[in-house]
Amino acid sequence: MTSPAQLEADWLSVGAPEKAISVERLTDGPGIVSLLEVGCGTGAILAELARRHVGHEYAGCEPSPALFEQARSQTYEVDVDLRFATFEESRFADRRWDVIVLRHVLEHVIDPAALVARLLGSARYVVIEVPLEGTWAAGIRGRLGRAVTGRARTDSAAGHIQFFSAEDVRRIVAWSGGRVVRSRTYFPFAAYRRLKRDATGWRRFYYGLAIAVGRVIGSRPMSHVYYGHFAVLATPRLPGDERVVPHPLFWHPDKP
Repeated sequence: MTSPAQLEADWLSVGAPEKAISVERLTDGPGIVSLLEVGCGTGAILAELARRHVGHEYAGCEPSPALFEQARSQTYEVDVDLRFATFEESRFADRRWDVIVLRHVLEHVIDPAALVARLLGSARYVVIEVPLEGTWAAGIRGRLGRAVTGRARTDSAAGHIQFFSAEDVRRIVAWSGGRVVRSRTYFPFAAYRRLKRDATGWRRFYYGLAIAVGRVIGSRPMSHVYYGHFAVLATPRLPGDERVVPHPLFWHPDKP
């Protein structure tokens, strides 16, 4: 029987190529040498980025003991500097990076804007990717789920406490003193095919229907109408741009 840890590793590996494509496409041109992934999980994205030669020097930090052990056992084509730590604890913040990758981390963070601000202070570019769960359809699913189970959206196995729209991400970058240079929106077909493969009954039909609709209307529209992933390439604002942006407050455990 496959262990929960192995199931999680398999799941993360399914989405790794698409997430690496986001980094590859968004950073095309800036001359990337050093690349750090904050919250590198199992290391699947770093391994894929190294395979695609996105950068030349690779590092990652991960504060989860279970995920870090999987990252250490990951197969990489090059040397990767891995630290069992948060960004600040790793001392990676003491140097300058060409690119810092932050994929599917902000939805787990109480103050997403503060983290982005810290990373923008340590890199020429920050690639941010989040699930688009601030869509109207996702909101309806969340309310239906709460009505059926009695649990809030924040009480789930995924551990998400924030639910972003594309505009939310842009506001976070703006408050953090950055600007969005490029963006990419896509529906994760590979992940949904895995969900369909592992599901039975009505769930299998549901995932199959989502895949079929996504193919008909296209990846980007599907992402905004139903669900998808949104990635941006952010860089510090240009000198002289001193506009004041209100802090984008999101869910906090002290809020009612």
